[in-house]
Amino acid sequence: MDLRVRKGEFITLIGPSGCGKSTLLKIVAGLDMMQDWFEGYACDGFNIMPPVLPGDLDDFVNTVIPVLQERGLFRTEYSGTTLREHLGLTRPEPGHFRREVHQGAADVI
Repeated sequence: MDLRVRKGEFITLIGPSGCGKSTLLKIVAGLDMMQDWFEGYACDGFNIMPPVLPGDLDDFVNTVIPVLQERGLFRTEYSGTTLREHLGLTRPEPGHFRREVHQGAADVI
């Protein structure tokens, strides 16, 4: 479904019982609340766990993620090729962990 409603406009959803009218409204209301929390620094992200896998996850990815991307709330591409790059972390120097473990052992002894 592609639905665009400008600020100040009103719409009416018409359809038979069970066709998804209420579900659509709950999704839109939920996205607005998520956006308000995110932009108000009440959270820095969300963990989503659909009740039925894989179907509900597919629905979420195919319907909700594009709306979040359109609102600028979800990335459209990754910034690097590794998890470390995605998180903006620098690469440790060679031998960093070995020195850290050795120092930790010396502290214990």
